Amino acid sequence: MLLKSANIAILTSVIFLPCCTYDYKKNTSENKSLIDYLDIENIDKYDVKTQEKMNAIIKKDKIFSEEYNIYNNGYYIILSKKEDPSQIFILNNKKFIAFFDKNSRVLYSDDTIIPTELDAFVKYFPNIPSISYESKKFNYYDFKLDGVDIISEEMPNSDISLDYLHSEILGTKNLSIYKAVIPNKECKALAGNIACCLSSNSKYDAYSFSYKSGWNIIKENEKIEKICNSKNFENERKKLKDILKIQS
Repeated sequence: MLLKSANIAILTSVIFLPCCTYDYKKNTSENKSLIDYLDIENIDKYDVKTQEKMNAIIKKDKIFSEEYNIYNNGYYIILSKKEDPSQIFILNNKKFIAFFDKNSRVLYSDDTIIPTELDAFVKYFPNIPSISYESKKFNYYDFKLDGVDIISEEMPNSDISLDYLHSEILGTKNLSIYKAVIPNKECKALAGNIACCLSSNSKYDAYSFSYKSGWNIIKENEKIEKICNSKNFENERKKLKDILKIQS
């Protein structure tokens, strides 16, 4: 799927933006935590019924309570973690727009008032390198930056508030494969990060996707191989996806 031109520009900026030292004026009088920048009073999109739970989790979570140095140029605010200056959040107009550390670059979607995993729109991992991005209900992951390798669909919890409360900043989305892209392989998506690909002897082999190493064949797993070659493949796939929904 092609990205719009505006999104391409954003992706390019993320990929080539290093962790730089900016000539911002530091507010030396005090340090603050993320809590001081969270607009907790406006959490309708996180399900307003959970405001009390949200407040409780945020106030006790170490991620939110750690101290940050404050840099402000009058337009952007940069929060640099006191114990690890390479970890920064960038805000504009009281909204979180980006997060950077030694391992990742993250852009958040519009109107992000609490920087959760579910609001991460683009993520770039320079050490691999790889990039992932969101489009409606799908997640696209490009390992080694040579084309999308796996398209996954989000498996939301029946109570959306639980998604936000459990993902927080460093959490992970509950994803299940929608399409596998493996060179010279005809594949069908199973569930989780597993695909079934046709081999030379007209038998389907199971492959699993790792976000650090890409696609790898699964060896000697009779249960998965049986599902991959089942005449009732779609029913078996649905059962596995339903399990993922329940566990989300």
